[in-house]
Amino acid sequence: MKFEPLADYLDGQGIVTKGQTLFIHYMPQTIKIGALMLGKLTGTPIDPELPGYYKTGFRIIVRHQDIVDGLAMANQIKDALNMRNVELPGMSIRYIVPKHEPVLFPISEGDHLEISINFDAVYVAT
Repeated sequence: MKFEPLADYLDGQGIVTKGQTLFIHYMPQTIKIGALMLGKLTGTPIDPELPGYYKTGFRIIVRHQDIVDGLAMANQIKDALNMRNVELPGMSIRYIVPKHEPVLFPISEGDHLEISINFDAVYVAT
């Protein structure tokens, strides 16, 4: 999954800031408020019959210390990434859709809430 264009898009929406409150593949434990973009554990499938066409999924994990603000942040991200027929640098998105409402996990030992959202995505690399 190409995360850089999506990260730039979310940064441009003013919801998160790349490198400060938005991370790709890894978020340091010291971050108390942030979002992490993760690909599927099985990777992005490649179809040899359709080069550059990808049907995949990914998830966003929101970390926060406040349940109300954390859910608000997760919903903002969910809504911003619910898109159809959007052109971003390096990718032509056919659709990205959330698969469910944000899922709240119990408070961790570090007093963080974590909220997960899974997405389905279809895009063409450009």
